[in-house]
Amino acid sequence: MQARLLPIASLLAATMASHGALAQSSEEVDLLRQQIEAQQRQLEAMQERLDELQRQTEAATDTAREAAEAAAPEAVIESGEERIKLSISGQVNRAVNIADDGRRTKVYNVDNDNSSTRFRFDGEGTVNEEFSIGALIELEVQSNPSNEVSQEDEDTGTATVNDRKAEVIFDHERFGALSLGQGSTASDGTSEVDLSGTDVIGYSSISDLAGGLLFVDSDEYTDVDIGDVFSNLDGLSRQDRIRYDTPEFAGFQLSGDVISNQRYSTALRWAGDFGDIEAAAAAAYSNPNDDGNDYIINGSASALHKPSGLNLTVAAGTQDEQSAKTGYIKAGYIAELVDIGSTNFSVDYGRDVNFNDSSSEGNTIGGFAVQNLADFGTEFFTGVRWHEGQADDNSFDDIWVLTFGSRVKF
Repeated sequence: MQARLLPIASLLAATMASHGALAQSSEEVDLLRQQIEAQQRQLEAMQERLDELQRQTEAATDTAREAAEAAAPEAVIESGEERIKLSISGQVNRAVNIADDGRRTKVYNVDNDNSSTRFRFDGEGTVNEEFSIGALIELEVQSNPSNEVSQEDEDTGTATVNDRKAEVIFDHERFGALSLGQGSTASDGTSEVDLSGTDVIGYSSISDLAGGLLFVDSDEYTDVDIGDVFSNLDGLSRQDRIRYDTPEFAGFQLSGDVISNQRYSTALRWAGDFGDIEAAAAAAYSNPNDDGNDYIINGSASALHKPSGLNLTVAAGTQDEQSAKTGYIKAGYIAELVDIGSTNFSVDYGRDVNFNDSSSEGNTIGGFAVQNLADFGTEFFTGVRWHEGQADDNSFDDIWVLTFGSRVKF
């Protein structure tokens, strides 16, 4: 009987062992499930914290944006007419001239008349897609203009406000533009086409930068200044006139005006590209009706090779009285040396003869550099110019002018 009981005992033992293993496996599964559930709760808690951090970040960003918007200045100037947009802009252009006139060296703090300090109010209203009406007032504010300061008058006094433009403009896309009032004549700027990027300190109008400085003869100041010897014959500048400009066609635009005192001028302008070359040109005919001076013919052209930055500018003009003539040439280079803006270089030469009722002659050579700070409308400039002059067969001491300064636009 004992022998029969042994298999039964073995079976019972195996069954109990199997039940023990199952029990142990179930416990491990329960433990693993508990661990997974705990990790899941941890992940959910971390997700809640991340969501809260994201909400806090978004709230902080909104607060910072609202604070920035609140701190930004509100527009305090607006047009008096609902459909007229009013824009205000301008610039300050100051320079220091260090001039050696052959007698002595002096320092002059000046407003750079190459592009004087000014501000403007520009109103424009769009009637329809083709027609707009505008009004422009531009005022010049100069203290010590560089074209007036001289060795005998180094400080011309308190800044003066001069009107440059006060005009109304009717502009139609198909029929052209009609301007009425004081503003640029058709010939204004036609001797000054310049793509070199250095005209803020050196361009065809030589006398703007130091035109008031007197030449020296026999260690004495004469009554002849740089402005008496050099002129780019740039038409009739800004006048009270009625002016018409045609629409542009293939880059060409024709302009004409009638000015007070029986004067007038007409001009042809062109601008365009030839592949990698950007070019512009202008030519004008003017009748100044001034002491028998019946006409001025002048023009200029400039070309820029965009990939290399190399550029060339020329200008010339003549007027009938005393057969006055002017010629000018400039070679330039626009470089991208720094990220803040282009760095522009140029050298030029000019020759003028027979101006201002005298048998005058002048030669000049200049070299210039301009660094742009593009994001802030700012230019830093420096350069040097040599002036050689004579009048009525009298040769004068040369004048050297070293200039540095800055123009800031707003």
